Amino acid sequence: MKYSDIEELLNRAEIEHQSGNYLLSDKLCNEILVLNSLNIETNDAITFRSRAFHLLSSSLLSQRKTAQALDTAQKSLDLAIQSKNKQLEANVLMNIGRIYNSQYEYLSALEYFNKALILYQKLDRKIDVINTLGVIGVLYEDQSEFPLAMEFYRKSLELAEELNIEKYMAWNFAHIGNVYMSISDYSNALDFYSKSLTIDERLNLQENVSRTVANIGIVYYYLSDINRSLEYSLRALAINEKLNRKEGIAANFGSIGIAYDSLSDYPKALEYYFKSLSVSEELDNQVTIARNYGNIGTTYLNIGNYSLALEYLQKAVSINKKLERIDSIIVNLSNIGSVYATVDFSGYSPEKAEEYLFNAINLAEVIDEKHSIFNNHKILANLYEHEGEITKALYHYKEYYTLESHVKSEDAVHQAELMESRRKIEESERDRQIKLARYQEQEKILHNILPSQI
Repeated sequence: MKYSDIEELLNRAEIEHQSGNYLLSDKLCNEILVLNSLNIETNDAITFRSRAFHLLSSSLLSQRKTAQALDTAQKSLDLAIQSKNKQLEANVLMNIGRIYNSQYEYLSALEYFNKALILYQKLDRKIDVINTLGVIGVLYEDQSEFPLAMEFYRKSLELAEELNIEKYMAWNFAHIGNVYMSISDYSNALDFYSKSLTIDERLNLQENVSRTVANIGIVYYYLSDINRSLEYSLRALAINEKLNRKEGIAANFGSIGIAYDSLSDYPKALEYYFKSLSVSEELDNQVTIARNYGNIGTTYLNIGNYSLALEYLQKAVSINKKLERIDSIIVNLSNIGSVYATVDFSGYSPEKAEEYLFNAINLAEVIDEKHSIFNNHKILANLYEHEGEITKALYHYKEYYTLESHVKSEDAVHQAELMESRRKIEESERDRQIKLARYQEQEKILHNILPSQI
């Protein structure tokens, strides 16, 4: 078979892979790998084999066969290095990083993402640099390393703005919004989500719209606007059901359950949590499985079924510790502390409640998660009041009210931060417009000087 025919087969395999037709894509790749014409050690033959293994590895990752995916990716990487095709090498390095990330091996994932980033920067592959900076930001966000996440999102956004690529600008706006939400800066979170949503709706990027709409719903939940939170969660669910996007559906079911729990409609809350759990188990998504265990445990706590509450909360914290998800561990520890702080519970234990609640506060302070900090101070205040320790109770009530007021108010400091954030983005946009105007002026001058045909 001619190399041009092999190239055509590979291109077709890539198209099928992008469409989710993994069986056909894998079949085409395997057909390519057994061709006698690729058994020779020419640079083209080595490159074709590397590309085929790379596609097979990506397909295996999509099917959550991570061990096989890693082995196949390593074969692709060895061949890419041998062929001296740096673009292909960088692509394979990114894929290996994604495999490690899916296995929650964050340090290994970061190592390969950084290797890919260095190559993309050397090759001046600016769009790949934008993507890789964003991926590294997500990795840090997943580990609750919010300052680092923000740093990489900002770098990615700056380059996207420089190139004026709106879909990447929107993506970064959304993820910057995620970071602000995680540190309880809800005004900035809504501001950046709004910027992202405006672009994605105009570009008709419905999957991105569904994510941002869902996150806006979560912000409104934290702001205690439960009806509006439910409204946005149901809107996101409708989009995801239309797209048949199961991961999004699972997340939306969970958010709807949280809203119903807040409205004290506990049967409805449990209904949606178990719906979410079912889809999450089908996808083998450990993150959302743990989240649902935690939510189910919280609802059982609210209806007074304390033994089931502890059972599900312990399941949640066990998974989240394995995944090293600090923000989720904080929530689980807080709720376990709440169980032991409940007087009606036969296992009521102020000592155990203190242990779990102070552990949650200490972790929350590490990642600056103010929402959890003030909630735990409130629980401790109530606990100490019941135990007759009035001095301690007053201290924790003061901490609770001070922090809650800081998080939920729109004071002058908060407004100044918002204006500063907007100023930086506006300055970046002005700089981009100035550069663009200079470029256009240079083009105009060259057009006037040079002949129309050479």
